[in-house]
Amino acid sequence: VSPLAQKKRLQTVVDESADQYQTILFSGGRRGLEIELAPDDLISLCGAKTGSICSF
Repeated sequence: VSPLAQKKRLQTVVDESADQYQTILFSGGRRGLEIELAPDDLISLCGAKTGSICSF
């Protein structure tokens, strides 16, 4: 499931370790479509929460 352009917005969580990278890849919503963005841009675009994935 892509965190962008959802018909019904689901909560998105980005692991806190993502900020170690200049860019990250995530699903674009179709098989084989990957999107590359800076972690802060993804968080802003989809209103994601950040934290340790293990704690969610």
